[in-house]
Amino acid sequence: MKKIVDIICNSMIQILIDTYERIIIWLLVVQYVFVNLIFTTYTQNIVLLKDLSAPLLSLIVFALWICGDLAKYGRWNLPRHGIVTATVGALLYWLIPTIAGTSTAYGTELWGRMFCYFVQVWALIRFMDSFEKMGLFLKALVITNVLIVGYGLTQIMRHDILVDLGLIPDWGAYVFVSTHGNPNFLAGYLVATFPTIIGYWFITKNPLLILTLPILALVNIYEVVESEARGAYLATAICIPLYFIILFLNRENLRFIKNELWLKLNKGLAIFAIIAILAGVVFKRDKLMAVPEKIYNQMYSIVDFESNYTNWVRLVFFQMALDGTLRYPVFGRGLGSFNWNMPETRAVWYHRWGVSHNTDHPHNEHLEWLHDGGILGLTAFWWVLVAYFWTGAKEIWRHRKGYHFPLILAAFLGPWMQWIQGTFDVETRWTGNGVTMWFTVGFVLAFMNLPVLLKESVEAKIEVKVQNPKEKKKIKVNLSEHFQPSQYLPYAAAVLSLIIIFYSIKAWDFWMADHHLRNNMGYTDAGGGTAEYAVKEAEEAQKLSYSTVSVYYKLAYSYLMANRLDDALEAYRTLQSFAPNYAQIHINLAYLNDQMGFRTASAWERDRASMIEHNTRNQRDAAAYWLQLGYPMRAIAHMHYCFTIERERLDSGDMFWYDRDNLLTELARIYAGVGKKDYAKFELKEALDFNSDNFNAALLMDELIGNDEAERNKLRERLEKNSPNNLALVVMNMKKAITEKNFGVGLDLAEQIANLLPLPQPGGQPVEAAQFLGNTILANLQTVFSANFRPEKCLELAGWIYACQGRYGEAETFLSQAYYVSKNPQIVEKLAQVKARL
Repeated sequence: MKKIVDIICNSMIQILIDTYERIIIWLLVVQYVFVNLIFTTYTQNIVLLKDLSAPLLSLIVFALWICGDLAKYGRWNLPRHGIVTATVGALLYWLIPTIAGTSTAYGTELWGRMFCYFVQVWALIRFMDSFEKMGLFLKALVITNVLIVGYGLTQIMRHDILVDLGLIPDWGAYVFVSTHGNPNFLAGYLVATFPTIIGYWFITKNPLLILTLPILALVNIYEVVESEARGAYLATAICIPLYFIILFLNRENLRFIKNELWLKLNKGLAIFAIIAILAGVVFKRDKLMAVPEKIYNQMYSIVDFESNYTNWVRLVFFQMALDGTLRYPVFGRGLGSFNWNMPETRAVWYHRWGVSHNTDHPHNEHLEWLHDGGILGLTAFWWVLVAYFWTGAKEIWRHRKGYHFPLILAAFLGPWMQWIQGTFDVETRWTGNGVTMWFTVGFVLAFMNLPVLLKESVEAKIEVKVQNPKEKKKIKVNLSEHFQPSQYLPYAAAVLSLIIIFYSIKAWDFWMADHHLRNNMGYTDAGGGTAEYAVKEAEEAQKLSYSTVSVYYKLAYSYLMANRLDDALEAYRTLQSFAPNYAQIHINLAYLNDQMGFRTASAWERDRASMIEHNTRNQRDAAAYWLQLGYPMRAIAHMHYCFTIERERLDSGDMFWYDRDNLLTELARIYAGVGKKDYAKFELKEALDFNSDNFNAALLMDELIGNDEAERNKLRERLEKNSPNNLALVVMNMKKAITEKNFGVGLDLAEQIANLLPLPQPGGQPVEAAQFLGNTILANLQTVFSANFRPEKCLELAGWIYACQGRYGEAETFLSQAYYVSKNPQIVEKLAQVKARL
């Protein structure tokens, strides 16, 4: 029996020795193709499969590599290469901020992704040792790119082919994301890929590729333009001219392909001319002319700090990363900790541009490594970049007279283009882009295994099996030659198998949890199903993924929808511990405390939300709530903070202080409520000086003037001069006519105002003007009604104003009485609209 087992084991080991290298190459190709193409609408995160599959495939490659080497050589062999030393050192150091950081779970995920990418690089350097394997990768790259940009083109033309075929549900809006979930992420993939396509065109001898690769490259560039990703524009503007300049400078060394090169260029120019003519016929001229304008506007916006607020947002993020670094400059705050540490690291001026806190990245690759890993973490990342630059440049120099020089140079620039884009964006942090970029890094550096081809007659498909430039011979290993595998092989195989099984189980759980959240959103976002169903789906997701922020957020919200307030409160408290800097959690907690009767707690949650996200919405909400609780001074403090926010906003040059008049009016209303009329009048004067069209300010000023007709006349003259169309003038004339008992004119003016108020949509909220303006009209209608002047008209107008305020019960009562008196059929129409909203 033992002999049979030994024979089986030896046979399996021999099979492993003979096949593991080829399997690894195919796994790497599958990883590149699958991760770039796959996406799903089965879960809430359409690119979730990219995040789950890339590490799994790298783990399988890693395990197969170790086991194969232990069986074949008795030890695991990492390639001797400068970037291998740099990446191993970086991974070992990044373990420290991962374990010691404040966000260990997310930090582990980020570390795992970097390990996944680096395994790709190591494996390509080790196993891509022939032109045949290089050609396999290039074919996979072209096929993948054709599918991605082809799908993107259908979306640009507003005919999503997968939607039209019924393979995925309609997006519900226009999207241009292809398989990458976001236009910026798609642009990141494109800039890392299309330089290799250009380089491949220079070396291929396939007539079909010679004719089609220029078109494919142009389509890639066109989709980069359509993405409006400024970083991709900048990267293209820097690297593509640099590529052709280097080719030109090296032209003497490329004389042996000069004739073929010129032939290809002529064909490319002819193809480009045909495309341009067809585009001019198919598309409108203005659309074609809009392309250079779009490029110019996007490039200019990079340095536009006057009207482009996203630039200021990035400066805020950069400042936050630097603030966090200053506290722990050497070792950093921990991988993935940027979002967690935002409340204590935010810049003192960050509120000026309405920065959202729902982000995990400072939008700069270098500052993120500095924040997360400190000076040592950033140094480790730079070590990897320098190693790639130096070793890649050496390969370019070695092949400078070789047939593959245009390809190596072009592919070398691809990752740098994505790193340029990552200088003020997050493209390098997304799995699809990461796999593409680091795969290209490994592809470029693997040319160390290939000889320099000096004759154009040598086909790229010829297999030259060497491991390095010295063309070392491979040794065929057979167990029959008395070679003994490593004694650690079974233990390594068992441990690595358990790791892969564990990861697969957790990946499946996460996949199913995200699917349950998708079902939950069918109720919470789309209104399908029941609240109980939504709770059930969210609870299932929580069981499978118990440390994910989005799970608890949707679970808490579902409890709230199902009126399970105690469960909702517990879920929100748990969520608060996961994401203490997410203002929306505190806003939801405030509403929940309102329902449970904890009004003081609700006020404090509103305060916390306004501290985390300094915007006027949160500050005004807190001010209104404290005023309801009888704390006007706290309300005034919040309103004054609004002035700081709005005074320092730079959203647009012609919108400077754009909300100041409304803030002044709200502050004046608070002052008036506590009896400080002089303070209120001063604020209202400031509001009208800033915006004379603000009718709320004018109406409140008119109310505070009281019986001082001289002051009222001054206000009227001012409005007639500066804002003759101000609705407040109509209201003031109405009040004057009614005061002078000219009820007919007063009712006509009241009807004019009432007709301007919109009726809320079913289930919607009334406009703000309907409250204050409507109450003013109602008070004057009471005077006319008491004088028994056209009571049916007073009832009709009062009913319509109540309807515009969303008070449908009172509206029905008044409109019914008006119809009973006048029998006016127009009242029946208004009554029908009100009853439809009851």
